[in-house]
Amino acid sequence: MPTPIPTVFSSYTLSEEEELHGQTFTNLNIAVLQNIRCQAAQDKLNLDFTPNDVLTYSQKEAYLKGQLDLIQYLMDLNDAAKQTRITLNQQP
Repeated sequence: MPTPIPTVFSSYTLSEEEELHGQTFTNLNIAVLQNIRCQAAQDKLNLDFTPNDVLTYSQKEAYLKGQLDLIQYLMDLNDAAKQTRITLNQQP
């Protein structure tokens, strides 16, 4: 029988509780994400526009925007997961 080879696109079946737990980050995780976001924002602000190489500028800007968007998405997941866990814990 063939054996699946894990790749970067492997996914996992998780219970709702596992999903919530996995989306809840520690304070240290949030601090690291915030540092990465800060560096990406600084890099984006420091991009130099050169009219002779608009494509390279656009690619760099899009890459940094993607990083910022992903970090914001992860932080939003964390906030929602924490709120859900608080709500679930308050139910009788």
